[in-house]
Amino acid sequence: MGSDAKDAEPSEKPSHNVGLSTFCLDLYEVTVKKYKDCSDVGKCRRAPTDVDWPGITPADRKLYAPLCTGNDPEKLDHPINCVTWDLADAYCKASDRRLPTEAEWEFATRGPDGRVYPWGDDPPTAAHLNACGSECVAWASRITWI
Repeated sequence: MGSDAKDAEPSEKPSHNVGLSTFCLDLYEVTVKKYKDCSDVGKCRRAPTDVDWPGITPADRKLYAPLCTGNDPEKLDHPINCVTWDLADAYCKASDRRLPTEAEWEFATRGPDGRVYPWGDDPPTAAHLNACGSECVAWASRITWI
């Protein structure tokens, strides 16, 4: 766990071994539909339709709020986002699950050999990483910047 990389955050240093008990991690993220079903029966609070964090600027709020999936009926099969740790924890408890610890998450994403990325040590490419591509360029061009 952790990193010895030169550019690693001080809180990540040094790399070290951590013992873990057996644990299970869901294969897929929680979808908007599953989260909504939980809130519809009163076991979870509604997912926010806006973003908020300390020091958020009006420009950041305008930029990122449209990306929240919780209120978009066309994204019911997409992962829920814009939820806080507390909301995610409440969902897990209502589903008889729990959030992974930091060590469990790092093991699940890096594997037993401590690779940098889930696919290995090679830098991210479109073949390895599900990230913003041409769809983000199109989205950004539709944003009215303040």
